[in-house]
Amino acid sequence: EYNLLTFEYEGISQTYYALTGASTDYDLTGQVIWPAASVLARYIIKHSNEFKGKDLLEVGAGAGMTGMVASQFAKRVVLTDGEDIVMDMLDMTVKDCKPENNTTIESIEALKLYWGNEDDYKRFEDRYLDKASNRLPFNIILGADVVYWHEQIPSLTSTLERMLKSSSPDSYCLICYTNRAKNVHAGLLEGFKENNLKVEAINIDDVRENQSSAYLYKLTLA
Repeated sequence: EYNLLTFEYEGISQTYYALTGASTDYDLTGQVIWPAASVLARYIIKHSNEFKGKDLLEVGAGAGMTGMVASQFAKRVVLTDGEDIVMDMLDMTVKDCKPENNTTIESIEALKLYWGNEDDYKRFEDRYLDKASNRLPFNIILGADVVYWHEQIPSLTSTLERMLKSSSPDSYCLICYTNRAKNVHAGLLEGFKENNLKVEAINIDDVRENQSSAYLYKLTLA
């Protein structure tokens, strides 16, 4: 059973559904809040002007806390995840947890997107691709603690490249990540490079708090 939780920081309050506790089980990782999600949520609030009026996509959203915090400022937010059980939870959050700080947001939606699944890509692009420009509308793509296992890296990084190629030329990704294993961290950076993603490390000392191993990367097409 999911709990209705609240993230609060610098006067911003956002509710969302999640499980409490932590698990590395494949079925459960997306239903709990991982440390990088809180770091990225604090970054979004601290740098809210970066997100005001923007179209945002969150990949590997899990409980969707980061994307929901961003909905306090954005024009539109789309939360995606690859697991059906997580999508059920995201649907609850989208239905029940509106951003109190943003009366002008146009939409918050949740859609399944399993990295590497062509049927999911097609469904996603059919829904969001603008037929006139042949581009997706997203300005910023978010991801928080989206890699735990090394084998997830190729499908994640190729998905990010695909989304950036389909979006406006000035679009970019913000990936917040906790370094738990050197080989995974190295593999992630190599995966960015292999998929033509230019990496810029963002200073997050103002929002890091006790997460000394957290990184925030801004990704653009090389």
